Amino acid sequence: MLKTALKIALLSFALFSSIVSAKSEKEVVDAFFKALTSSNFALASEQMDPAELEQFHELFIEIAKSADANGKYKEFSVGPFAKYSSIKEFENTQPISFFTDFLDFTLSQNQQMIQLLNNAQYKFIGTVKETEKTSYAVIKFAMQMAGETIEVTDVVPLIKNNDSYRLGLKADMKIMAQAFKAQVAKI
Repeated sequence: MLKTALKIALLSFALFSSIVSAKSEKEVVDAFFKALTSSNFALASEQMDPAELEQFHELFIEIAKSADANGKYKEFSVGPFAKYSSIKEFENTQPISFFTDFLDFTLSQNQQMIQLLNNAQYKFIGTVKETEKTSYAVIKFAMQMAGETIEVTDVVPLIKNNDSYRLGLKADMKIMAQAFKAQVAKI
């Protein structure tokens, strides 16, 4: 009897845990932009799909190795890479930690952008489903700039894993990373 009760309790706990941790499309997008607009880059990074962060990290490891092969690692290791004294240290960094540092550095370099984000009014419009595992959130920001309200509508990729959604990297982030790779190849 005790074994049966224990099994039921463990099963209930497992089911409850998966329900609590599951995030809907709106929940993950809301959490990301709430974190981003309050400059909580670690929390924003937690909303990202781990596989996407891994690919992003691997791309920058490849760039670092290319720079090092050309004797230019010192030139590479500026900005969000400055804290890594070696490629090995950079490789051993968790992708989520790197992405947090990357967001922090990128956005902190533009105080006007931080101020705009902190004062922006964010609205989740809805989602468009492409496949069982991929959808896109449509969002809108209203920001004050030079005394005028500017509205920006954007589309954010979402990836479903185990009944929970995470954000994918937007195409502009991937393009920016490839552009950086091309620049590093020139140094």
